[in-house]
Amino acid sequence: MRKTLICLFPMLCLLIAPNYSMGQSKELSKLLKFMEGEFSSAKQSKNDSDYYSIYLGMHRIWEGQSNNEGWFYVEQSLMSNREKPYRQRIYHVYKKGDMYLSDIYLIDDPLEYVGNIEKIQKLTRSDLTLKEGCTVYLKKEGRKLYKGETKENTCSSTLRGASYATSEVQIKPRMIYSWDKGLDEDGKQVWGAEKGGYIFKKMRKK
Repeated sequence: MRKTLICLFPMLCLLIAPNYSMGQSKELSKLLKFMEGEFSSAKQSKNDSDYYSIYLGMHRIWEGQSNNEGWFYVEQSLMSNREKPYRQRIYHVYKKGDMYLSDIYLIDDPLEYVGNIEKIQKLTRSDLTLKEGCTVYLKKEGRKLYKGETKENTCSSTLRGASYATSEVQIKPRMIYSWDKGLDEDGKQVWGAEKGGYIFKKMRKK
């Protein structure tokens, strides 16, 4: 039989009743913790030559501003050339309903910020440009998995003749799976891994 809490003293019940908003904050904190760190696809590359050895850095910024969101400075580069990343982004992660959203922002003159988290911290939201339609929508599946993707045909891309891009993501405690693809107006893939996504394993701290 399900137990029901009967409140004869409302103020006391406020103190002892389950705090569901705190539970939501804990789930968001778990996702942010899974995302934070330095990752590498070196193992996947070693086992399959179709994949490059890629470095993925996910660095928390602007912490303490809100309990309901998280911000990351993200760098991607070849492991052999980490001083020259080919992708730099800002991710804004927050909860909306039963989904966790990750908005993607561009930085002006990104090469000025390579490896410089202190300088990134001085940016403000007004310094960023939102990549419209490229939000990743994640949903919690089980205790240790967040899984999601972009909406179809909304994230525009002109790279190598593409019309739009898609992203599929899985996030676990020590792994991020990411499959980015560019497709032309007929839905034919024109860039990105063909067999499946990249598997980034969290690197151990030195």
